[in-house]
Amino acid sequence: AQAKLDLLHQYRLEYAQRFQDSAQSGLSPQQWKNFQDFLARLDDAIAQQREIVNQSKKRTAAGQAHWQEQRIRLQA
Repeated sequence: AQAKLDLLHQYRLEYAQRFQDSAQSGLSPQQWKNFQDFLARLDDAIAQQREIVNQSKKRTAAGQAHWQEQRIRLQA
């Protein structure tokens, strides 16, 4: 999940750079809107993936705590 988030961040940076380069060369209003819309979709995807990563970390921490509790019980 983290690797996918990192990939999305990298792609957004690259796409934003392409947008800047294209904007300097001149863009039609439709091209400008297309770039902006796609960047917004990438931002949404990043936010969703960030939430997935956070949930995964919480589940991992809960699983580790449960495992430690079981280990302590077993040793007792």
